[in-house]
Amino acid sequence: MCLPQLRDDTLDTDLLTTDTVQETSTTPYSMDYSHNKVQLTVFYETHCPFSVDFFVEQLKPAVLKLGSHLELYTVPYGLAETNDGIGDNTISCHHGPSECHGNMVHACVLNHVKNKTLAVLYNCCLMSTTNDYTNTDITQCGLAEKVPVLTITNIIKCVNGTSGSLLLKSYGEVTKSNRIFYVPHLVFDQSSVYEDSGRTDLIGTVCGMLYPRPDECPKNTKDYYY
Repeated sequence: MCLPQLRDDTLDTDLLTTDTVQETSTTPYSMDYSHNKVQLTVFYETHCPFSVDFFVEQLKPAVLKLGSHLELYTVPYGLAETNDGIGDNTISCHHGPSECHGNMVHACVLNHVKNKTLAVLYNCCLMSTTNDYTNTDITQCGLAEKVPVLTITNIIKCVNGTSGSLLLKSYGEVTKSNRIFYVPHLVFDQSSVYEDSGRTDLIGTVCGMLYPRPDECPKNTKDYYY
């Protein structure tokens, strides 16, 4: 995982909206009822190699296989720091300015591609093909994922305008509120109890939290519910 060189977080966690996660330290839920969808929030940054590996090797296959069973939120900010002002130069990113630009592209994709599954696949394409996040990269991945041309155009406008910076700052507020000290950081149903297993076997972890077990899941899946 990617860790900060030096960090002093003293912000209080005051949550909960659809964009934030209030973590608990206990098992996410008890199985007195069916549980057919898992809420997963992923805090990450675009140039962290562990974030890239997770998106490409774990998140993309899970979304393709279990998309209907996931309530998915992705937060592209990571270990950045936000200063006062407008513009991406007011955000200092863990891996430098190019990562700030990549994070902003992801933020704009998430804002303009309303289908969350498609937005994640779009960003997975970008993470697996580029570190530069040029307009050409944005266009090629958008077309590869069959995103409408108008939407791609709006994403590029978002990145090159002020709205991209504002979106990125809002993800920074969510990240700070949740006291993220490393990325990728995973929260399942408001808990990080199963983060380690989810980082290496996301499909198995999500399947283990679903009840009754859907047909898409491996037959030998470990149970993660009571």
